[in-house]
Amino acid sequence: MSAFQHALCHIYVADMASLFAYYRDVIGLEPESFSPEWSTFRIGPSVQLALHHGRQQPVGERVETGISLLVAPEIFAEVVQGLEARGAVIEGHIDEPGLKIVFVRDPEGNIASVATA
Repeated sequence: MSAFQHALCHIYVADMASLFAYYRDVIGLEPESFSPEWSTFRIGPSVQLALHHGRQQPVGERVETGISLLVAPEIFAEVVQGLEARGAVIEGHIDEPGLKIVFVRDPEGNIASVATA
C-alpha cells in the first residue's frame, strides 16, 4: 500500500482571477478556495488542482505544465461537448481503440487534457 494519501497538481499563473474563472466556468471544475496567490479546485476525493500566482514564462509562451482529467468512457463525448459549449477550444485529439483524449489550452497556454479512464 502506498504511503501517499493525496495528490496536488500545480499550475503557475499570471492572472489568478482569469484562470480561476476559466477552470471553474469553462473546464467545469469545482472550486474549493480562492485567493490572489493560491486557489484550489477539488477533483475527486483525493486530488486537487492548485493555481499558484507566480508564472515564470511570458503568457502565451508554450509551457509544459497542465493537468490530465480522466472520465469514464461512456460519458467522454458528453464531457467534450460540454467543454466546447462553454468555450474550450479543442487543439488536438487522440482517438484509438480503448483511448480517447482531447487537448485544450487555457488562456495562459497551459494544457489540459481530458481522457478516458
